[in-house]
Amino acid sequence: MTIINQKWYEKHEYKSVDDLQLWDTNPRFNPSRKLETLRDCVEELIKDNNGKEKFINLITSIAKNGFIGLDPIIIWQNNEAGFTVAEGNRRVMALKLLLNPANSPINIRETVTNLSESINKDEIEKINVFLAPSFEDAIWYVTKRHTSTNNGLVSWDRAQQHRFIVNIYNQYHHDPNELEKLTGFDQSTIKGAIYANHIIELKKDEKVTCHLTSDEKNEVLYGTKIKISTLERWFNHSEVKKAWYINFDDYKFKINGDINSFYIAYAHLLKLMINKNESLGFIVNTRTVDDYLQKILEFLPKVKPLQESGTGKPTGGDTVKLTGRDTEKPTGGDTEKPTGGDTEKPTGGDTEKPTGGNTEKPTGGDTEKPTDGDNQVRTGNVQRRNLAYKKHIITTDNHRLYALFEELKKLPTKSYLHLSAAGIRIFLDISVDNYISVRQLQLDLKREKKKNFEDITLTEKLKYLSGLNLESKKATSILQKILNYNNDYSIDTLNKYIHGNTTDKINREFLNSFWDILIPLFEVLVEMKEKKKES
Repeated sequence: MTIINQKWYEKHEYKSVDDLQLWDTNPRFNPSRKLETLRDCVEELIKDNNGKEKFINLITSIAKNGFIGLDPIIIWQNNEAGFTVAEGNRRVMALKLLLNPANSPINIRETVTNLSESINKDEIEKINVFLAPSFEDAIWYVTKRHTSTNNGLVSWDRAQQHRFIVNIYNQYHHDPNELEKLTGFDQSTIKGAIYANHIIELKKDEKVTCHLTSDEKNEVLYGTKIKISTLERWFNHSEVKKAWYINFDDYKFKINGDINSFYIAYAHLLKLMINKNESLGFIVNTRTVDDYLQKILEFLPKVKPLQESGTGKPTGGDTVKLTGRDTEKPTGGDTEKPTGGDTEKPTGGDTEKPTGGNTEKPTGGDTEKPTDGDNQVRTGNVQRRNLAYKKHIITTDNHRLYALFEELKKLPTKSYLHLSAAGIRIFLDISVDNYISVRQLQLDLKREKKKNFEDITLTEKLKYLSGLNLESKKATSILQKILNYNNDYSIDTLNKYIHGNTTDKINREFLNSFWDILIPLFEVLVEMKEKKKES
């Protein structure tokens, strides 16, 4: 690393704003979204009213008072992307929008356009920056500025600091010693951040969320009730580590008990953090974890030791990659009873001689007796037989869309996995077109994308919709999630069902779960709702 006494951070130079690239792994950005464009970054910044108000105030201040470069903007030269902004991304975003307001999200475009027309753009085309000799030097500066030892400058919150550490840890090939030298964080802080990241990623895993209702799952994935501090307090407690057979060793999170019963216990802990359980008598948070730890442990489902689960070795011992790609479905810890009817001996003979019209009796294990109204009553049951719920209806004049929806209600997911996968993507595509048509948004969309409507991809349409003020915040959150290619439940996954050759993420639980995640979006696009019960 460059010797600090050279004081590169005192030697400014001018750079064109257009030449500056945003740092897409900025710790202030949520890593669950893949930010590919300027608009993506701004949308992430203004996703809540507080962030939106602060950003508009910043743009307004620059428009009225000019850009005052007293607060340094730090960049480094990235061979692939030119000059990347390490410090000052928010201000650079504001400048870029004032120079080209057409890149603004729709919900602030009018304001930005009016401010842009009131300024002399030549005055903000080039700005004062400080060029760090290397990425390491830029990180050194950012760390000094935003950590708790920064002499009073603006600090990151705990989640942002964890995010920063994990990003650098991954970039330096999981070498904690290099990370310590680069950032000055001690090994204890680094371990804490990596441990917290494993816990946070695990709560998003399909094998955990499949035990939650749709509302609970949405809260876990997009809400604010699950506090990192509470999860850290819980998982760091010695009694929890003992009862749940977990430990953190060599920067890896180890589960040394029955993996399925662990998933169930973790899911129930999340439930208790979201809503107060009347039987327990309180909501789980940092205070109640300290005061009632034993009571909470006794209330939660037990994590079984390996000898009770019938397995000979830890089934989840190394959970460094928690991406939900494992297609094995947890079954409440009872690993001896296969679910979904996957037995070796078919019953009733229907799997050997299908006869006239018997197309709805599957041959791949869906011959079990339907429960809970053919698994169609309780929303969120990923073991249900059919992809779409029979209790749901949609409102549309599009006969093809309506017919497809009715067919998806009848389609046995497990017997027709690839057809179900393609069906989700096709139904979403037609639903989006239907919404754009009904709302008469084609002209605005064509102007924005500068293409004929038929040439605009589904991904581009979804990005356009994510910039609108949709009727439901939950629907907007779903759009942001599926536009992030790093998520398993993404438009990239849906596109691969149609255009790709891979067969991963093709199982009943994953597909049913994907449909459940999209329901809040369908509620907006096609007014999906439960039909009224007949009196």
